[in-house]
Amino acid sequence: MVLTEADFTVAVDAKDGLHTCLVMTVQHGSTFMKESFVEAQVLTGEQHWETSGCGLIATFERYGKTGSKAFSLISGDTITHAAAATTYSHDNHNLLIVGHSVADMLLAANTVIKQQGGFCVVDNGQLLANMHLPVGGNLTEAPLEEADPAVKQLREAMQSIDYRHYNPIMSIATHSLPVSSFLKMTDYGLIDVYAGKVVSLIVS
Repeated sequence: MVLTEADFTVAVDAKDGLHTCLVMTVQHGSTFMKESFVEAQVLTGEQHWETSGCGLIATFERYGKTGSKAFSLISGDTITHAAAATTYSHDNHNLLIVGHSVADMLLAANTVIKQQGGFCVVDNGQLLANMHLPVGGNLTEAPLEEADPAVKQLREAMQSIDYRHYNPIMSIATHSLPVSSFLKMTDYGLIDVYAGKVVSLIVS
């Protein structure tokens, strides 16, 4: 699998115009997500998330079972530019991508895909950090003296793109954990954990 720009088209069932959209909002020091709302443009059935001032979070099913994918706007104490992609994403460990640039998201995602699992951070076309996780996309078999500096580089890369959390690697890994409040991202869609259902990106 190789992703293309077309794979990041956010299709919505809404008329052309400005719409109030649901936003998955990251909180510093917590794995819980709040909801917030912004206006974003919809044209010909596509949510133009770049007009919202938010980033985009995407999940792609990576086991060859359904080929499903889903998106949401994301804001709060998360990255303000660039992109990160990882298969270390609880509990499904699909491919999770957060970014503000489709080009950076593509490079990060395809780097992880090519190596069959990992965690990659890209800023303005430059690879800031990349850790190969060959065991199920979650683990490395590298010795501690190799893994430790790689994890340190990942943490520093996430902080350099303004991810605000004391443990940015674990925090972003729980964005897809649909047993943890309140909004979480899965390949089925954005999940309202309390209601136990997929919710629409478009509020009104």
